[in-house]
Amino acid sequence: MTETESKLAFIGSSFEKALTTRPSVREYPGFTPTMDGYTHIRAVTYDGLPIGGQKTKVFAYVGFPDGAAPDTPVPGIVLIHGGGGHAFLEWVRMWNDCGYAAIAMDNTGFFPTEVNAGESEITKRFAWGLSGPFSEEGYVNAPACDAMGSSEGDPDRMWMYHAVGQTILAHNVLRADPRIDITRTGLTGISWGGVIAALVLGYDTRFSFAVPVYGSGYLTEARSHMAPRFAPEATRALWSASRRFDRVVTPTLWLGWNDDNCFSINSHSASYRDTVRVNPLTRLSLKDKMYHSHGCGWAPAEIRAFADSVVMGAPRLPGFREQPSGRTIRVGLELDADVRVTGCTLFYITSPQTYSPHMKYGYTDSFMDQEWQTAPLAFDAASGVVSGAVPADAAAYYVEVKADVGGTEVVVSSEFIE
Repeated sequence: MTETESKLAFIGSSFEKALTTRPSVREYPGFTPTMDGYTHIRAVTYDGLPIGGQKTKVFAYVGFPDGAAPDTPVPGIVLIHGGGGHAFLEWVRMWNDCGYAAIAMDNTGFFPTEVNAGESEITKRFAWGLSGPFSEEGYVNAPACDAMGSSEGDPDRMWMYHAVGQTILAHNVLRADPRIDITRTGLTGISWGGVIAALVLGYDTRFSFAVPVYGSGYLTEARSHMAPRFAPEATRALWSASRRFDRVVTPTLWLGWNDDNCFSINSHSASYRDTVRVNPLTRLSLKDKMYHSHGCGWAPAEIRAFADSVVMGAPRLPGFREQPSGRTIRVGLELDADVRVTGCTLFYITSPQTYSPHMKYGYTDSFMDQEWQTAPLAFDAASGVVSGAVPADAAAYYVEVKADVGGTEVVVSSEFIE
C-alpha cells in the first residue's frame, strides 16, 4: 500500500466510524442567546475527531422550531459556514422560522468570547483556541482553516479532515434528538462550506437533500483562484470530491453565482453533470448578480424551495429532460403540474471563460474577464420545450429557466456549454 493509499484508508475508516458515533454533547447556558427571538437556541459543544489520540471540541448553536416534539418530529439541517465565518445565530433562526431544526458549528476551532457571538456575518466575537469555560483537560484544539495548505503529513492534523468529520458528527447530534425526523435531514454550506459539503456527500449518504453554495467539486478545473489550492498532488489525491460523486445518492442543488470571484461555474456544471446521473432530482442554479458573502449565500429562495420539495412535499424545481448542445436550443423541461415557467433566457459569453485580478462590482479581486450577454428563449407550455438560437459570436452559454414554484420565483440552469 502506498502512502497515499494508506492516508485514504485512514480517512475513510475515520469517517466510517464517525457515522456511527454519538458525540458527547455539553450545553453552555452562559452562552445561550439573550436577543429577542433567539433564546430558544442552545450553545453547545460536541466531541470532534481526535488528533494524535487526544479529543477535540467543536462549538455549535442548535435550535428547534416551535412545536418540535418526539410525537411531532421536524426536519433538520446542518449549516456549514465558509471562510472567515463561524456559527451564525441568524442562520439557525432563519431555518427554525421555516420549520426546520438546525445546527451551525464552527469548523475552524473558534469559540465565542461573549454571549450572542455570531449574531450576524458582521458581528462575530469568536476567538481561536480552547480557553475560559471551553478549556478542558484531555482536549486539544481543532485546526483553523488553512485553505488546503495542510494536505501533507498526518491526515488527523489536516483542517479539511476535521471539517468533514465535524459535519458528519453534527449530523449525528441532530439525529440523536427525538424531535428530529431522521428521514428528513439535509445540509447546506457556503463557499468553503460548499466545498466541505461536496466532500461530505461522498461519505455520509444519510442526508435527504443538500445545497452546496458557491463551493463544489471539480475545483482542480476551476478558472478562479481555487484551482491552485487544489492542484498539489496530495490535495488532489485526498480531497477531490468528484472522486466519490458516484456515491452521492442525495438530491443536491448546486447553487453558484455566475460571476463568482472565488469559484467558476464550469466546476458547478461538472458537479451537477456527475451527480444528476445518480439522482435525477439533482438541480443546478446559476444566479446572476448574486455576489459572494454568507448573507448572500443563505438568502436565495431556491435553497428553501429545494429543501421543501424534498422533505415537505412542496412542488419540485423544474428539471431538464436533456442538456443543450450546439447552436440550436431545443430542450424539454420536467415540470410538476402546479409549477409555472415565467421566463427563459440564454446567458452567453463571447470568448472562452478566463479569470484575472481586476476591478469589478466596486472592488478588486480575481473575476471572470468576460461580461454575460443575454438573449430571450421561447417556451412552449404545451410541450414543455425551451427553444431558440445561440448567437454566432457565443463561445460558451447556459440556459436559465425562471419559474413560479409554490408562489416563489426560482432559477434553474442547464449545464454550462463550452
